[in-house]
Amino acid sequence: MKEKLILTTALLSFAFAKAQTIIVEDTYEKNNKPVSYDLLFKSQKVVICKGKKIGGLVAGSQTNNIYSYDFSGNKTAIVENAKLYQCNYSNSEKALRVVDISDGLFKATVKYLVDGKYTNPVLMDQSNAFRRYFPYYNNFTDKYEIRLTNQQNKDDIDYQKDNLNLSVVDIMTKKRKAYKLEKPNVARITSGNFVLPEKKLGLNYRFNDDDSFDFITKSIAFDYSKTTLYKTTYNLSDGKISKDIAFELSLTGKYFIYSHNSAGFTDTPANKSLPYFDDDLFVNNYITDRNNGDVYVYGLYSDKPASLNKEVIPRGYYVFKFDKTGKKLWESINKIEDKDFNEKHYMYYTETDLSFINNKLCFYAFVNENDEYLNYGILDQATGNQEKSKKIVFHEYESRVGVGSDFFKLDYEYKNIKELKNKKFNVLGIIAYDNNSKYADYVKNVKIKGETHFLTRFTNFGMLVIETDNDEYYKVLYFKE
Repeated sequence: MKEKLILTTALLSFAFAKAQTIIVEDTYEKNNKPVSYDLLFKSQKVVICKGKKIGGLVAGSQTNNIYSYDFSGNKTAIVENAKLYQCNYSNSEKALRVVDISDGLFKATVKYLVDGKYTNPVLMDQSNAFRRYFPYYNNFTDKYEIRLTNQQNKDDIDYQKDNLNLSVVDIMTKKRKAYKLEKPNVARITSGNFVLPEKKLGLNYRFNDDDSFDFITKSIAFDYSKTTLYKTTYNLSDGKISKDIAFELSLTGKYFIYSHNSAGFTDTPANKSLPYFDDDLFVNNYITDRNNGDVYVYGLYSDKPASLNKEVIPRGYYVFKFDKTGKKLWESINKIEDKDFNEKHYMYYTETDLSFINNKLCFYAFVNENDEYLNYGILDQATGNQEKSKKIVFHEYESRVGVGSDFFKLDYEYKNIKELKNKKFNVLGIIAYDNNSKYADYVKNVKIKGETHFLTRFTNFGMLVIETDNDEYYKVLYFKE
């Protein structure tokens, strides 16, 4: 194998030679192919896991080697010559959790790599491999592994009725502590003129970098004109509440509506004709600027209210910016005038997201029904002013079989652009092609033999692209602007 690392801006033969940096360019090897990647936002590094498909009835890959690259192309070996499954970094990126399958999947052990050293392995609890709150693959920080249950030691918690019990295990010493958590104020969500849950109150969580985590709950006014997002912060060292912050949003003459934004939990029961939202957390979602703690809450609005899992006509989107104390800094309400978007939709199929891109914000609403299209807007991060908005129509392929055997397979392509034939993108790649001329020039000029995929990620420090044909080569490229 020959691996080529470029430590300066890539010198390409065409006119836009200095548009991007090639972080890594590598060829495929038998039984040592790229199987997954991770983007470390704090340390600004790319992590590539290499290995092979496990095979049999297991839908996944075995990782043998893990390497990290900074944005200048410098390579560091994290793990070599191992047999691992489910490799995940902690939120602060200081701990790597791996499932060691050297002795087989049914004797798998869990261990952590911290400061270059492994903790003692513990036999994986197969019965609890998939949990609703704090799932097994993401239930840890740099110091602790945690589990949240109710008074019956069950993971499916009714936040309104159940106790909240937290088990905290020190990943180094394996010592365990248990806390009965003080619940966030339930009355501020259920009493008064608020929307009551169809099933049960929505509750989710997010880890912070300082060995604490936030419970996320929301209240929604009965007429859908106001909503409040609550972040209740617990310390893992003692199970106590350290902060409880409210982020209040209101609209005048408009109404908050739901969208598929990863804020809560979904379900697809056998006795239902359509999948559905399991809780009201989908009324909006948020992202946090990890440099200063600013919070950006985003979602869709309509000119008529609609309850959970109902059809509704979206009219536009909003972004509210708050500082870390809950003080509102600005709001940006933006109408989307598009005959397709402004039709009646089952909101489960309307995906929304917000990303940082340099000093801008990128919002998109992607409607995945009969026709594939998205509307996106670029906002100034300091003021909230919308600088650009656009609709893009593209083509989506049907779901693929055997995706786990590939690094990744993307399903979206532009229609009727000759230079993009057999070039596939994720949603952010579709937007990047439309909005970034350097990216578009690069992609158009890539010479390909067959189907080639461009996985694009937006960050506050630029744009990262993984290019691969899933057979012979892959590249990781960095577009600073």
